[in-house]
Amino acid sequence: MRIFACHSGMKHQRGLSLIELMISLAISLLIIAGVLYVFLGSRQSYNQMDVMSRMQENGRIAVDLMTHDLRLGGFMGCRRYGANTISVIASNPPFQEADIVDGQAIRGVTYSAGNPAYVTDSLGNGGVVGSDVIVIRHAAGDGVRLGGGLVAQLGQGATTITLTPTGAVPSRIPGESDGTPLAAGSAGRDLALITDCSKGDIFRVSAIAGGTAGTPTVSITSDAGLTYGYSADAVVFPFREDRYFLRDTGRLNRQNQPVISLYRMAAEMNSDNADELVEGVEDMILEYGLDQDGDGAADIYQRAGVVTNWAQVVSVRVRLMLATVDDNTLTEDATFTLLDGATVTDRRLRQEFSTFVAFRNRLQ
Repeated sequence: MRIFACHSGMKHQRGLSLIELMISLAISLLIIAGVLYVFLGSRQSYNQMDVMSRMQENGRIAVDLMTHDLRLGGFMGCRRYGANTISVIASNPPFQEADIVDGQAIRGVTYSAGNPAYVTDSLGNGGVVGSDVIVIRHAAGDGVRLGGGLVAQLGQGATTITLTPTGAVPSRIPGESDGTPLAAGSAGRDLALITDCSKGDIFRVSAIAGGTAGTPTVSITSDAGLTYGYSADAVVFPFREDRYFLRDTGRLNRQNQPVISLYRMAAEMNSDNADELVEGVEDMILEYGLDQDGDGAADIYQRAGVVTNWAQVVSVRVRLMLATVDDNTLTEDATFTLLDGATVTDRRLRQEFSTFVAFRNRLQ
């Protein structure tokens, strides 16, 4: 008997159906979208953390730099301000004698358009209206004593000061006021202070020369005769006037907005040569602590426009508002309150840095 195989008309399925393929693609797209969302979120978080860390680092640098210089404000070579009678004999000084003897070695002002003029550079990049400017005048560096035995004393009207350095003979006064080294035998613009802690002269160095190998001395020539005479215990310091302020750098961020930075400028620098210290400092407010009862401690803090007696200033509160340079750090607009109480809405991150600094030479 023969058995015939019966074949149905149905064919066996091979591969995926269109519906299954579409479902697979949809699931794959969902997975990819999820991974991409996590990646973009992580990237955004990383970018925010990166710019935040850089902003915090800039804030710490700005505070540290200002604190270092502010502590020296009013230092005239001696422990207590006022124990020194200072005479300014330098030609064309960047300050007047009254700025020293009347206790204005520390002075602040709130910037308005074009005032102070030195804030604006030759390209017209000016300061931040409403932010503060501070000027500090002080002796700097390590004082060098007059040569014991080599120079017994200096008479009134002397123009040459002979120093005995403890190490190698220097070719310039360290910590020069204008940022330009003063080479031996050359004329310069450096300011220096000679003092014996009862009196002092601020003079302009017109020349400096090293001694012979057997006589390691340095001779400094003043551009004018000294007002007072000095014994061998007198000390010579470099003398500085530093100005801190905010200025438009002239650069633009990626949103074509101006970039603001903190600047420091020595008194005799051209405004174009001011040192840019930290970018992204959006505002600076300084509040001065006044000792009104003579106990060496601040009794009240006031803005520069309110202070009437700068000789009473013993400390300062520094407030800096740091902001990210680019206006796209955040994914959506956020509102911030600035130092002056005004509000701003944009996509920057901001952080306030604040510190109190005592002018050491004015403390009891």
